[in-house]
Amino acid sequence: MDAAVPPPDAGQRLVLRRKGLVMSATCYQPHGTGRAPVAVLLHGFPDTPATWRHLAPRLVQHGFVVLVPVMRGYEEGSASHEAMEPRKPYRASYTLDEMADDVVAWVEVVEGARQGMGGVGGVALIGHDWGSMVAGTVVLRQPERVAWLVQLAVPHLHHMHAAIARHPIQILYSYYILVFQLCWLGEYLLRATAFVEYLWRTWCPPSPAASVGDDARRAARHLAASPRVAAAALGYYRSLLNYASADARAVHRLWRTAPPIPRRVRCLAVNGLEDGCIHPAVFRYCTRSVRCYEGWGSPDVVHVEVPGAGHWAHLEKPGEVNGCIVTFLTEGRAAG
Repeated sequence: MDAAVPPPDAGQRLVLRRKGLVMSATCYQPHGTGRAPVAVLLHGFPDTPATWRHLAPRLVQHGFVVLVPVMRGYEEGSASHEAMEPRKPYRASYTLDEMADDVVAWVEVVEGARQGMGGVGGVALIGHDWGSMVAGTVVLRQPERVAWLVQLAVPHLHHMHAAIARHPIQILYSYYILVFQLCWLGEYLLRATAFVEYLWRTWCPPSPAASVGDDARRAARHLAASPRVAAAALGYYRSLLNYASADARAVHRLWRTAPPIPRRVRCLAVNGLEDGCIHPAVFRYCTRSVRCYEGWGSPDVVHVEVPGAGHWAHLEKPGEVNGCIVTFLTEGRAAG
């Protein structure tokens, strides 16, 4: 448990306006001035920024500026109006490219805010689930901006097709993605809180951390409370499989053909061995492929498997997992 770690002071609320959408984030500043690294914490599905409540204070304590955005679509202001048009289920608003641009814009906001305080000493992208995919896309498109990449629960996607071919059980694990392609049914399931809670239960084993059940209920209520937010969450999955869209095809092409991780970016991949969303063998194959990719794989990719943890390892075993992340970042910072 992280009970010994005090919560960060009330953070500063930041607002980002892009393409008619209004997005918000909370920024926590370390004490003192001078150059400080920035850690951007990106949540996934079905989740909220509260998923980072254990990690954020530990990073602030170690001198990081911590930015915790609400992912695009997970609040009314950033849920695209077209999300409510069920006859247009594939939406460019929720492509990985668009969300990667959101992250870059957020980094620029923090860089501007830190100009009078000593500047920014490197950027760490820490993503869970969809946040992991978005962080990986930023690294592919603008690697010069990123010093550290931490991917939780979902691996780098460069070899995902090959991993599924070797371990087809992943198709069964991913059944919900196909269900979400169906107009009306996906919307109905997300507005019925029982389905989201069911996903949490099947994606992680019973946890001694009682708060995990609270997180499941919080996420379920958040999606059920707003039809626009629920539709936006579905838009992520519908955009991902929309091969008819030029934007989606470009993202798939980027993941297939681009170097997986530039050598200068230090990388950490973490997954629970009881994950019911991404099979551990698939995660292991993707991570090992990145490490062995001839001529490109980062020599600093570290893979940590967490026994007894599922899809939310950072919540199920916060002391172990978040301690691993902090150690990885602080050691890399000293080495850099």
